[in-house]
Amino acid sequence: MRWVLVLVLCGLLIACGGDDGPSAEETAVRAATERLLTQVQNTLYTNAWASLHPAYQAVIPQEQLVACGEEFPAAFVTFDIDDAELGEYAADEIGTIDAWQVGLSFELTDDFNNPDGTTGASDRTLHFVRAGDDWTWFPATGELQTFKDGGCGLPWPGGSR
Repeated sequence: MRWVLVLVLCGLLIACGGDDGPSAEETAVRAATERLLTQVQNTLYTNAWASLHPAYQAVIPQEQLVACGEEFPAAFVTFDIDDAELGEYAADEIGTIDAWQVGLSFELTDDFNNPDGTTGASDRTLHFVRAGDDWTWFPATGELQTFKDGGCGLPWPGGSR
């Protein structure tokens, strides 16, 4: 009789599908992404720099990120988080780590042109990793190199040099 009860309970758990919602960690990463992009939209580049991973703060001075943001303001009206996936990632300044890669879709402002000359939408990926108690972002390799070369390699739509 006990086995029958166990089998029935297992069947109910499978039928209900369990918990299909995002994990607490994914929810926190999505919130960190929304916070960062809202800061960027509101030209709060100092706050955006404060949420940059400390190893990258040592390479990208706050003044440089703020100046880049002011020179190339965010060129998006809205954004949607398409997916957030945890996976191994080779991050320049912190090594190969488990990082969240957040896929985003942006509705661009009318004055922004994609490299192919089109306007309207753009897809990007942001990377997040925990540093202490906070979720921090870091730029991809090409964006980081642009900063190291003295340019602007902003990971959100807006421009670069």
